[in-house]
Amino acid sequence: MAVGAGATSLLSASEKSTTRDGVGDCLQQRYDALAAGGGGTLTLPPGTIYTNLRMHSRTVHLCGAGRGATILVPADPQKAVLSQAYRSADWSAVTIADLSIKGLGRGTAIDFGDDDADRYSGRTILRNISVTNFQFCIRRATGNIGITLYDCQFDSADYHIWGRAVRTSDGSIMHSGIIRAQGCHFQGATKAAIYVDSPTPGSGLITFEACLFENNPGSVFVFSRFEGRDGVPGISIQSCWNENNATADESSALQIGNRLQPPVFLFADRVAQIEFTDTPVGTMVLRGDTTVLTKRCALDLLNVIASDLAASITHDDARAFGGKVIDGVTRSIANGNQRNEGPAGPIFRVPHRIAIVHPKPTTPYLANSCDAPITLEGKRRITTKSVPDAVLPGMTSSQQVDFSAGDTSYAGLISTPERTFLAWTFTYRKISGANVEFVVAGSEGISTAASLNASDWTTIGGVAYIEHALDQLGFLLRCTEPSSIRIGGYQMITFSTRAAATAMINNGLFHIPLA
Repeated sequence: MAVGAGATSLLSASEKSTTRDGVGDCLQQRYDALAAGGGGTLTLPPGTIYTNLRMHSRTVHLCGAGRGATILVPADPQKAVLSQAYRSADWSAVTIADLSIKGLGRGTAIDFGDDDADRYSGRTILRNISVTNFQFCIRRATGNIGITLYDCQFDSADYHIWGRAVRTSDGSIMHSGIIRAQGCHFQGATKAAIYVDSPTPGSGLITFEACLFENNPGSVFVFSRFEGRDGVPGISIQSCWNENNATADESSALQIGNRLQPPVFLFADRVAQIEFTDTPVGTMVLRGDTTVLTKRCALDLLNVIASDLAASITHDDARAFGGKVIDGVTRSIANGNQRNEGPAGPIFRVPHRIAIVHPKPTTPYLANSCDAPITLEGKRRITTKSVPDAVLPGMTSSQQVDFSAGDTSYAGLISTPERTFLAWTFTYRKISGANVEFVVAGSEGISTAASLNASDWTTIGGVAYIEHALDQLGFLLRCTEPSSIRIGGYQMITFSTRAAATAMINNGLFHIPLA
């Protein structure tokens, strides 16, 4: 059989086997011969093949008879089924396609080596393969120039993709970035579906597109460090699915530094930027100066359970279905999916805005820049005091409210017509005492409840659909213990369409209506 450049080496029927005897050696011999002859594609027939194949030539590709047809299993479970050991920085891509790799619940399926020289193992393309029942499906212990995955399935492993950067004794470095996955399915990860520790400069781009992450009891994304500051975003997750992940207890926790981290959707420590687009996000831990940006994402499962002061999360075209106070700053909300449930609508933290009321609305509205004392009505009448502390343009003062234990008061009230859309914002900061509970309510609750706990000036807001006429609606403030807050401005404006209400939240100007 010819084994020259471009030739195909096909295992004969007698050379494929479901036993361990000699099959791995036979496959390695065929691979070595093909490499020596100039390369080509080593084609594997249907069947189960026991092997620990060392892939050392960037001119030899591996192709099975189809996922589930050609099945590779470890001849020696202590060694990787496929070891990538090219020792070349050549950008030529090696393709591994159309096969399955099945393990025994331990070991590694595809390994990029422990030798420092293997950090230059080059691009590898995995196409239409499945990997199941290993400790590591893909292990990149010494960094890697790049890996691309198309239509692959990963199941039942501690880690689906695990990698770390390396810095050698001579000062050379190799990152653990440049991962591109498209149309892949990740499930059954007990530790983390994706784990990357890459503090070296130039960590490259990591992209997941149209992938499914579901039924992973461990974490989904763990970026212990990722200094991808030469390109923004460093990490991009686009049009992916997130369902029933991070469900395990501390038995699936990861030791990261001196902390034990239970499963979460995202753990990120010192990551230049992570961008989620059209992807439902979940629980997050954000450490260091990590930056997270979401675009057109469903935020109903978002829960930032820990965040350092230097970390930030920002949302564009945010989607939420109600019943939540959305973590982070929301720069714009989507026109759809903002319906009330329970019946409370979501509360967003938005940029500081007073009103878009020029010309003055013809529908019911309320707007106050809080530059003069106001009266809060409730169990007792409270008159605020002006203080030289303001955040809105053109304002020099705000209103301080000193609450006693048990106070329940309304700041402003309007009545609303039947079937209307309400856009509202409320600017405040906490001064002392207990947190004040806030809700847009009156004869009916409109927003979910929020705790006014921010010591910096903060504006919260939302859009709500009001199904029938309400005789009163306002900003309800209540506390169980003494507290002081300052109010910098608020507004409620009703609109005939959701689009108009959303536009006010997204594009509202710093404009105070004239008397």
